[in-house]
Amino acid sequence: MISMAATLKAAGQAFAFHYSGRSSSLMAYRDTLRATFGDALHLHCDDDDSALNLDAVIASAGATRISMSVAPKG
Repeated sequence: MISMAATLKAAGQAFAFHYSGRSSSLMAYRDTLRATFGDALHLHCDDDDSALNLDAVIASAGATRISMSVAPKG
């Protein structure tokens, strides 16, 4: 996912990178991703009011967008 976002950024393409986790403090690469992708990065944490609302994210993406996700079994 990170390499795909980096490729889009290098190509000057607009994108949104949604990263969801249980808690901000447990999210790997959080600070590096924030520094690299800036406003394109959207952090979603289960333990605060930023928890991922996948329906809203998909609805806002529009019909011409590609979505990819990776999640642990849980």
